[in-house]
Amino acid sequence: MGLSIGVALMDSLDDMIRKGIITPQLALKIMSNFDRGIAEVLASKVKARLTFKVWIFPFYFLPTYLPTRPLSLVQMGKKRNS
Repeated sequence: MGLSIGVALMDSLDDMIRKGIITPQLALKIMSNFDRGIAEVLASKVKARLTFKVWIFPFYFLPTYLPTRPLSLVQMGKKRNS
């Protein structure tokens, strides 16, 4: 919801700048106030939290006999036939 409101606000401000109704500096001030207000509302009203843990496979578990670059189909065929 906040994203679509922010995009709509930016589009409206861009239109007003193009028409000469407001200056770019005023548009930046408006967007800054909007961003600050959204951040405050999200910080005070949103209670949900998301945490996750990731296990990254360490490279030192890889076997040392793996090729450093991928084998071509011809090379793979030769390995199977030998």
